[in-house]
Amino acid sequence: MSALDVLRQIKLARRAGNSGAPKVVEWGNVDFINEQGVENLSRRELRNHLEARDLDTNGTRLELIDRLRQSLADEQLHKLAYVETIDTEFLIQADLEERGSVYVCGSNNKGQLGMGDTEPRIYFTAIPQLRGIGIHYVRAGVDMAYAINEEFDVYVWGGAGVGRTGLNPKDANRSNAARATFMEPVIVQDLAGEECVTVVVGSSHCLAIGRGGDCFVWGDGDAGQLGLGDFESRLISVNNSFPSVSQVSAAANHSVVLCKTGAVYTWGHAANGRLGIGASERLGAPEAERFFFPIPVHISTLESIRQIACGADHTLAIGISGVWAWGNGSGGRLGLGDHADRYDPCLCPRIKGKSILQVAAGAWHSMAIVAYPPALGGGWLYTWGSGYHGQLGQGLKVVSMFPETVDYFLVHHLLIKYVACGSHHCAAITRDGELYTWGSNVNGCLGRKIDERDVQYTATPGHVGGFGAIVNRIGRGFPRDVSCGTEYTVVCTYPYEGPDFETAKKLMEEAKIRAHEEMLAKGGGGGFDEGMG
Repeated sequence: MSALDVLRQIKLARRAGNSGAPKVVEWGNVDFINEQGVENLSRRELRNHLEARDLDTNGTRLELIDRLRQSLADEQLHKLAYVETIDTEFLIQADLEERGSVYVCGSNNKGQLGMGDTEPRIYFTAIPQLRGIGIHYVRAGVDMAYAINEEFDVYVWGGAGVGRTGLNPKDANRSNAARATFMEPVIVQDLAGEECVTVVVGSSHCLAIGRGGDCFVWGDGDAGQLGLGDFESRLISVNNSFPSVSQVSAAANHSVVLCKTGAVYTWGHAANGRLGIGASERLGAPEAERFFFPIPVHISTLESIRQIACGADHTLAIGISGVWAWGNGSGGRLGLGDHADRYDPCLCPRIKGKSILQVAAGAWHSMAIVAYPPALGGGWLYTWGSGYHGQLGQGLKVVSMFPETVDYFLVHHLLIKYVACGSHHCAAITRDGELYTWGSNVNGCLGRKIDERDVQYTATPGHVGGFGAIVNRIGRGFPRDVSCGTEYTVVCTYPYEGPDFETAKKLMEEAKIRAHEEMLAKGGGGGFDEGMG
């Protein structure tokens, strides 16, 4: 091909590009009409636009123009009304959310986030149904979560429709969403009026406490974990007639209760000594049942206990002398310096005699908050056991045979007032009400970004922003309670007490102006402008 032929083809291509494709007429479209101008339309075009809008096409040209203009004006009014409706709905929902809400993030394959779907959330998102109803307590299990409000209503969600939720099948059959109730929070009707203050979630069963000390159980009973003297499962809650209970804790297949007298009782699967009763089997029992204790047994070696916590197959308790531990000792989760199982409670030597504020137990690790006067309202965080997903918060150290401090909080002068253990990640609330998370970040269950690039976990605690602040024009209160499930997290908040969005925006602008004036006074105005740009 000659150079002249090439030039000829280039000219032809340019002409084709300049001519462009014929514009498609969008009959009835308001933007298209406004672009052309109503008065510039021919009679045929006016009729076509009116016909596309299902309007009368008869009359003079002026009548057609007036009719089309009136239609466009009506559409604009409808749009304005719709926008106002949306804004009003937003303000209503924002007001509810600012009264205190429940926020979730992480895995959602079983509906455990309560958002009406099974999509994960990488950042904390409010559950619509739980906005502004006074939720003050949340607990997350493997794939199912509970919440309790100030009126003692118990809400449950998750479990993929087959979880041991405590929901009565008869109630579900009467519901239009019979198979979908697990996707969003619903009230556990059989606990209505029982004034429940606590619900705990095991892998296959649950326990609850009424305000008067009544103990309720439901779920699987194949290992005697319900403590009802048999191995039957219960779909709905049953009062096991246990006297004056102050705390309960549930694990994979055993349970522990703390009475108001300070006495501890336990029942369920006894493998690895997790019951702490000095035995792992019942002599004379049928072979299939000899490792199960379906009736509560008193742990006689413990007294004056203040708190209990169950891991998957080990247990912790706070006594006058410090932290007691028993059960499966592999990975150092008992904090006794070895991997041996303990069939009786043993004191953790490293924090013996310390003032313990709280203990928490995960699947493979344990945690304790230790008070050090004169600091008030919180303490130092100790962790021990195995943390191959960063659960220990001890940097590169993934196994700790004894309790060790989480140095991050010490370096940053942060006192911890509450801590929650999940199977693979942890969360802590500081004395100042700030939330910190660490461990596995699969599906964003930490509610924040992490610095690690090659792995989906971090052993460094990090601050979770957005609480006690305005997010997407809505104020979020500080965390009131937090719970970690299997790679998902649930947080309930206090009412938001900060400035509204417009006030906060004004304050930020004033702060920028003050900063600018200070920079000018110091002769650094140019630097401020560059930083703000």
